[in-house]
Amino acid sequence: MNSFEPTKSQIFGSFDSFRLLITASSGSGKSQLVKTLMLDPSMGLYYKFAIDKVFVFSPTLHIDDAWVDVKDSLEKRSTKECRFNEHE
Repeated sequence: MNSFEPTKSQIFGSFDSFRLLITASSGSGKSQLVKTLMLDPSMGLYYKFAIDKVFVFSPTLHIDDAWVDVKDSLEKRSTKECRFNEHE
């Protein structure tokens, strides 16, 4: 019997565009999941998209520590000024 298990990169990195909606209760780890997807090269998304084409919409962007690494990574990899605006 031959079974095929795709890699994380094959699952997430095989798309030309990528949109994701994550819904769950507060404190369930949504920001950590997005952080892992965006920063772990084994997921296949780290180099997939041009930095100026990455948009993050999160009400916790400025208060959840999970976003610090994501913001730092985007700023370091960007050739343009990153803007992390807080909108109401």
